[in-house]
Amino acid sequence: MRMAKHISIVGLFLYAMIGSEACAEQLEPPELTLLTENEAALLRLDKNAKVISETVRGPGPRIHLESPPLRQDAEGQEIAETEANAEAKLMAIFSEKDKVDMGKFEMEIRNGNHVVSLTDRLRPYVTENRLDARHLRMPSGRFHIGIRIEDKQGHLTEKSYLWVVKN
Repeated sequence: MRMAKHISIVGLFLYAMIGSEACAEQLEPPELTLLTENEAALLRLDKNAKVISETVRGPGPRIHLESPPLRQDAEGQEIAETEANAEAKLMAIFSEKDKVDMGKFEMEIRNGNHVVSLTDRLRPYVTENRLDARHLRMPSGRFHIGIRIEDKQGHLTEKSYLWVVKN
């Protein structure tokens, strides 16, 4: 009888451990490849290319990029930097949630006539007035990022910057 109790206790313990590992795996957020290597090959900017900040700002919503953080170089170009082998985060806040129309959120990477929309890839990470995408993988290179959003009155705001993903 004692042996049966011990086996039952050990069995329950093992069951609990396996169950908790399975739950932990399910809770791990999936990694998102934001841009494939084939797409990156078309969209990479050369090392001397500049991204002119096309910030359109009037009565429309504000775009505040939290991550990766932006810095300005000596020429006023806004630059975000991340590491290619590290998981990147893309986090932005857009004005007050009762004023912004997140259904009008758009994000793209462009190089001349080549444009890849990231909107559908990032849509699951858009809530209320935030974009909160973590565990991103991005190929190395220099990329022109454009973000557009409208408020509920239809006023457009656009922000662009250079995203440098280092090896």
